Amino acid sequence: MGDDVRAAKASQKTESPDSSYIRTDKYRIMALYAMKKLGAMNPRIITGLPVKFIQHDKQFLEEQIKKWDYPGGEIQSVSVVPQPIGTIVDVAYDGRGRVLYPELEGATKSIAVVDIGGGTIDMIEIVNMKPVPDRIFGLTEGLSRAHSMLGNDLTNSKKYAVGNLSPTRLGKL
Repeated sequence: MGDDVRAAKASQKTESPDSSYIRTDKYRIMALYAMKKLGAMNPRIITGLPVKFIQHDKQFLEEQIKKWDYPGGEIQSVSVVPQPIGTIVDVAYDGRGRVLYPELEGATKSIAVVDIGGGTIDMIEIVNMKPVPDRIFGLTEGLSRAHSMLGNDLTNSKKYAVGNLSPTRLGKL
């Protein structure tokens, strides 16, 4: 099965991650579908973009989303934030918005968040639960690229060729 997956991936066009996906009908349809499945009525939307694209695309995306025709009512507000903000919210707060870690409440300490995704790796520093503007960094390389590179390296290496691997040898890698 692994060879079939690698062959299928190799035949696909791979592109560098960019923000063009936010301009597609597919993005809009998937977002509207998710909101409908959640039963969101008159939603207030907060969504993220990789930090590499936030400056360039934040205003565009906010304006586009406000124009969407949503059957669950009027979209009340839209905020586009750096994606790592979602990570800190997920870790620091429960489902009702209560702080899970009291030491974070009113924290003046710096918190570093590294968000490793499929297409990007984003890093951000947060002080007083707010991002520090000059401490936001992003790479347009993510796990999907790393996985692809590793697969290619292993496929092209005689040492790790599938026929040469046994459970014992796998344990020694």
